[in-house]
Amino acid sequence: DTRLYAAALDLFLESFPLGTGVVPYQALGAGIPLLSYFSQATIFGVNFWHEFPGGTPGNLERYPILCARTPQEYVELAARLIADPAFRVEVGARGRRFFEENIQQFRILTLRTLALCHDG
Repeated sequence: DTRLYAAALDLFLESFPLGTGVVPYQALGAGIPLLSYFSQATIFGVNFWHEFPGGTPGNLERYPILCARTPQEYVELAARLIADPAFRVEVGARGRRFFEENIQQFRILTLRTLALCHDG
């Protein structure tokens, strides 16, 4: 039950170097602050890897998903999320907007397509 678990979470730390499938999307949709890692197999990589030819991370601050470039930066960002409530709120809101503007629309289109198949 995503809503039940989301109500109990303060933040979501995505595992690395491999992401965790659909769960990060559920966290974003629930407005849970999420920390990702710069890897092709994380939620950040799935959505933005194509913007980094050669896999070289540049300025990641402009992206809606909080993302660390190194294990050390991951620990630092996780500590900041824990210690700074305003930062958690900001990161959660950015992720929620990203979900609503980019991911939620796929769900709606999928449901419409399935309805057409069922009615047809």
